Amino acid sequence: MQSTTCRRLERRRERLIDYIWAKQLAAPGKILRWCQKLHSKALLYYEQ
Repeated sequence: MQSTTCRRLERRRERLIDYIWAKQLAAPGKILRWCQKLHSKALLYYEQ
């Protein structure tokens, strides 16, 4: 009984670590996308 609970907690911790890693890996992509959006807006502004 106790071993299954332990295993379940271990799996949950692994999932949490995966989630944190995914968030950290996604952050630079978000910043890059935001920069591209800003850049395209600036280009539109200068073309007028």
